[in-house]
Amino acid sequence: MKMEQTERSEMSAYKIQTPGNHPQESIQHTAYSTQHTAYSIQHTAHSIQHTAYSIQHTAYSTQHTAYSTQHTAHSIQHTAHSIQHTAHNIQKTAKV
Repeated sequence: MKMEQTERSEMSAYKIQTPGNHPQESIQHTAYSTQHTAYSIQHTAHSIQHTAYSIQHTAYSTQHTAYSTQHTAHSIQHTAHSIQHTAHNIQKTAKV
């Protein structure tokens, strides 16, 4: 009888440790897992949105740099033209 009780208590301990034998705990674990998955998806969506904003910011910065470079080139061209005009005036003055 004592051996039979030991086997039963071992079986009971096994059954207690088996998730399938406790549907409430199993359901609770599934609920936590589902909630964790939802948070992970939400975090991933936020990261993707942040990446999209970063890409958009980079595009605007690149566009701004292009406009600035174009403006600088135009200013240099204008300066070169002014220098040519000044040189021409100096040459005219030297001939007189």
